[in-house]
Amino acid sequence: MASLLERAQCGEHDDALRLAEQALREPTGNLADGPPGMHFVRFVALLVDGRSSEAMDAVELMLQSAERDGSHGWRSCALSSRAWQRLMIDEQLAQHDVADVLQDLVDAEIALADGVDDSIIAENAHTGIALGYHQLRLYELALPQYEAAYAVSAQDGREAGNQAMWLCNMAALHLEWALELYRVRQVAAAEQHSVAAGVHAAMAIEKASGPDAERWRQDARLLAACAAADGPDPAGAAQSIE
Repeated sequence: MASLLERAQCGEHDDALRLAEQALREPTGNLADGPPGMHFVRFVALLVDGRSSEAMDAVELMLQSAERDGSHGWRSCALSSRAWQRLMIDEQLAQHDVADVLQDLVDAEIALADGVDDSIIAENAHTGIALGYHQLRLYELALPQYEAAYAVSAQDGREAGNQAMWLCNMAALHLEWALELYRVRQVAAAEQHSVAAGVHAAMAIEKASGPDAERWRQDARLLAACAAADGPDPAGAAQSIE
C-alpha cells in the first residue's frame, strides 16, 4: 500500500487508481468494500488527477471502511481528508460549514489519540489534520501535527521523501505565518518565523532522499530563498528565487 500511495502522489496516479480499484473490488466485486488503506490510495489518485468531487465520494467510502475495520488511524485520515478537501473545494463556506470542518478535525485528533501502531498511517493522519488547520490559518494548531508527522517519519526507516516533505510543509507554514504577522505589523515575531522557515528548508535539503530526492531539494531551495528575502540581501534572495 505504501509504495502504491507514493506512486499516486508522484505522477503515476492513473496506474495507482487502477490497481487500488482492482484491490478494492477483489473481496466481493463491490468498490465500496476492501481495506481503508486502498480507499486512501484511491482518494489521493483521484485528487492528483483533479477529480475533486469523486475524491470526496472516495473519502466517504474510506470512512465507512475504517469504521468497519475499527481502525482509529484510517478513520482519522478519512475525517481530516474530508475536512481539508472541503476547504479546498469551497472557499466560501458558511459559518455552520466551517463548524463541521472543525468538528471533523477535532474528531480526527481524538481518533488519532486512541493510538496508531503503523507509522505510514500515523504520518498521513497527522499530516491530514495539519493540512486542515493550515488551510484555516490556525498555524498554532497545524505546526504540532506537522512536527508529529516528521517525528514518526524519522523513525520508520524508509528511504522515501517523507522527511523532506514534512520539513518543506513546516517551512511553508512558517513563511505564511510570517506574512500574516507582517500584515498586522508584528515585525519581530514575523522575522522569527522567517528564520524558522529557513532552518526547516535547510534541513529538508539535507534530509532529501529516495527516488524523488532532487524534487524535494528543489522545493526546499525555493523555500530557503523565500525565507532569505527577509534577510540582509533581498536582491540576492530574489535572484535565488528566479
